[in-house]
Amino acid sequence: MNNSSLSYAVWAACLALVLVLWALSHWRPGLVARPAALGSVLGAHRGVRWLVLLEVMFLGWHLFAR
Repeated sequence: MNNSSLSYAVWAACLALVLVLWALSHWRPGLVARPAALGSVLGAHRGVRWLVLLEVMFLGWHLFAR
């Protein structure tokens, strides 16, 4: 398995996790917060928005640029 295959596998695993959490948020709302609620909490503070942006940039650089 080369680096690009590993990168795509990691992105696929992240997507699968997001889809599972999204489905759980609709099937059992008390167990997992909805994506809109999570987005409003993350977007409420400027520092958190910058950390999310830096995290996405870091993951994009390290998983897609190879």
